[in-house]
Amino acid sequence: MEPFNTNHLLDFELDYELAIRNVVTTRTVGERRKILAKLLRKERDNPGSKICLDTYDFDFNFEEDAINRSILSITDVIIDFEGTVTDSAYARVRSRINHLVGRINRIQIPDGEDKDNITLFKNESYATCLKLESDLDDKVITEPDTPNNLSFLPAPVSPVVNVNPVVTCTANKQPISGWGVKFNGNPKGLFYFLERISDLSKSRDVSEIELFNSAVELFVGDAFIWYRSIKTAVTDWNSLVERLKKDFLPPCSDDDIWENIRQKKQKRNETIVIFIAQLQNLFSRLSTPVCEATKLKYIRKNILPEYVQQLALQQIDSVETLSTLCRKLEEATQLASKSNFNPKVCYLQDDSNNTCNNKSSFVPNSQHFSKNKTNCNNHSTQYNNSLPSTSKVTSNNKNSFNNNSNQSSTFNKPNQICFNCKSAGHSFRACKQRRKVFCYHCGEPNVKVLDCPKCSKN
Repeated sequence: MEPFNTNHLLDFELDYELAIRNVVTTRTVGERRKILAKLLRKERDNPGSKICLDTYDFDFNFEEDAINRSILSITDVIIDFEGTVTDSAYARVRSRINHLVGRINRIQIPDGEDKDNITLFKNESYATCLKLESDLDDKVITEPDTPNNLSFLPAPVSPVVNVNPVVTCTANKQPISGWGVKFNGNPKGLFYFLERISDLSKSRDVSEIELFNSAVELFVGDAFIWYRSIKTAVTDWNSLVERLKKDFLPPCSDDDIWENIRQKKQKRNETIVIFIAQLQNLFSRLSTPVCEATKLKYIRKNILPEYVQQLALQQIDSVETLSTLCRKLEEATQLASKSNFNPKVCYLQDDSNNTCNNKSSFVPNSQHFSKNKTNCNNHSTQYNNSLPSTSKVTSNNKNSFNNNSNQSSTFNKPNQICFNCKSAGHSFRACKQRRKVFCYHCGEPNVKVLDCPKCSKN
């Protein structure tokens, strides 16, 4: 039987593997994975040992339901899979298929009327597993520099060309001690340390064997003393990482991570891409892998409330789909905010209608007014082509200009004081109180603009 990784199995698949080894427990999923991993190591160390199936109750209906459930789950993952053979999703599917093949082969065929049906189901299920493996291999993306089934093609005949020999130089790898990443024994920095080491090792093409051989260069302080005491008890990089998490993380580290996931809320100035990336990092730190549906549940619950409301009727099956829809909402919000005009504008008169009530054109205050003659309430007002600060304007024309600009402004500011009722939050144009006498320029009470001691001098 092909090997499988215990971390890749689902809950009910894990229970089956323990049950056929005569272990039935209600412990947490993480503890059950550790127990099964220990049993598998014992089986590998003792090749002659066999799985005891005498105490396992082979109920065909139960086995049929469980196998069909696994097949449907694996099929959904393969449909959404796009990646290489090095992706974690590929390894997870292969492990589950190997588990499924072993479970199918262990189905007992009793003598009786159901013999043919059980035999047919067993054969068809095994054929389905082979098809799933083939479908998975078809979805694998071939690396660009890796030949893909081209060995049958004849080698092309190239003309002989005399060229100078090419000398290739290979740059020396930077030693691990020069990466600037150290672990000092602080549990809060353990995940960052492991993630940083993993990223750097991939980008600099450093194998796990090289990491393990140079591990002494990665520890300082208390962590260095710890490493010297356990270096003979670990055999590879993966076992060293497991020992690090076991010795330095608190027993309830998973509970703390889940609490951080629940408390993590998207901020107003935080994009959906960054928010999802932060939650994905928290999910990756859990000792037990989290399925896509669980990730989607917590991410969807913690995004901005307006996104939750607008996505309520959407059928979302993956985190990527949720991210795409939220990015579209972000783009729509940005476009709407950019389309808002500047409230500090004044209105131009429409030459076609030649009336003051038409306010269809907007220009900023810094623009010049065109020279027009307008008949409004039987009063004629002339504007100059430009309004320089040194130009002389009569008090009547200036009063008329200021009145028109005040009438055209319908925007209320929170700190604006009404000249009529002395209240904040609106202008005197929008005031609903009985109109009093005051200067329309400065708000001086009981005087008009022409009689205002402050404004008439100007």
